[in-house]
Amino acid sequence: MCDSNEDNLPKTQKELAAHIGLETDRSVREICTRLGLDSKTISQRDFRLAYIKDQRETAAGRGGDQASSLAKARTRESQVNTMCKELQLAKDSDVVVESEVYERELEQAITASRQMLLSISEGLKTEIDARYGIDLDASIIDESIYSALSELAGYDSEREAANIEGVEALVAAAEDVDAGVVE
Repeated sequence: MCDSNEDNLPKTQKELAAHIGLETDRSVREICTRLGLDSKTISQRDFRLAYIKDQRETAAGRGGDQASSLAKARTRESQVNTMCKELQLAKDSDVVVESEVYERELEQAITASRQMLLSISEGLKTEIDARYGIDLDASIIDESIYSALSELAGYDSEREAANIEGVEALVAAAEDVDAGVVE
């Protein structure tokens, strides 16, 4: 097919739409925007060639939304694989350990610390009474200890919630990779 000189001249959007069988000139504007073309100055020939190239790329899975989705999926899969490998390397290097290993010991240490703090008020009251010759109300000390323990309990819950969300996301990502389902 031979291109005439008329094909090289800029056409109206309506003429471009009619030339390739599109319904409206709006479709031409949308295609030009997506392809990075100027819909007001492009020639009929250049528009036709760019449109056909885009259609072939899309059909081959290299263009349009399919290419973007595929690239995102590959990027996500790569990131998840990297995270899993880094986690496994950290485990192998003993940088990261399973929480169950130390959980019981940590719970025992926390319980002992709590008991120590709770039993401190009577001894502290006796020492202050003797040293300063006053009769201190033990509830003042107890309030401070309970307040501190409550704050520490809240801190633990906040950290645990954040850790659980992070671990759940990592586990879900690893399961997606194992199942071959990566978004």
